[in-house]
Amino acid sequence: MFPIAPFPNRPLQVKHSILAIVFLAIGIPFMIVGFILQFVPINPDLVHLYIDGVRQPATLDTVRTLRVVFLWVFGVLGWAFTIAGAALAIRRLQQLREQARLRSEGLRLVTNIIDLEYTGARTHTPRGVSLLCHLRTAYTDTSGKTFVFRSGLLKSDPTPYLPTGEVIVYCDQSNLANYFVDVDGSIAGAHNAVVVL
Repeated sequence: MFPIAPFPNRPLQVKHSILAIVFLAIGIPFMIVGFILQFVPINPDLVHLYIDGVRQPATLDTVRTLRVVFLWVFGVLGWAFTIAGAALAIRRLQQLREQARLRSEGLRLVTNIIDLEYTGARTHTPRGVSLLCHLRTAYTDTSGKTFVFRSGLLKSDPTPYLPTGEVIVYCDQSNLANYFVDVDGSIAGAHNAVVVL
């Protein structure tokens, strides 16, 4: 595990993980409430239905309709939030698993920074609005062939924290198109190399 670097950019995937947890925390209770309300006895005398200010007599059909409404409102919203949260969580876990696999089994390349590519997207932070960007790096192998790698989205420019201009990229040995640009690990490595205790 890399130590926390002084770089003010934590990965945007952390926000996706938090969003997944929030969606699951909303969706699962909604589904439970929708499910439980299908079996809780509801006395028709306790159902007050008013049309144009006049109380209507409650019947068993009214209670059944009320149960269906609760099932649709709580059940559908619960399923939607749960599915969205589960999809985000599964996607993040797959990314972490693939990054760990590339770190342990992959080819470790030390690449040089080419440029910083700004996207049109913006993120709001406590310090204000910042543009999202990609860091592009290049690696030239022994035969002279150059490979260009692009990082995931970053909230700010990491180049001030990379004094050597080198970034570590982990690639699949059989497929260089499957890679992971380790910006945080490179910053932590550069920071540890500079600090002398």
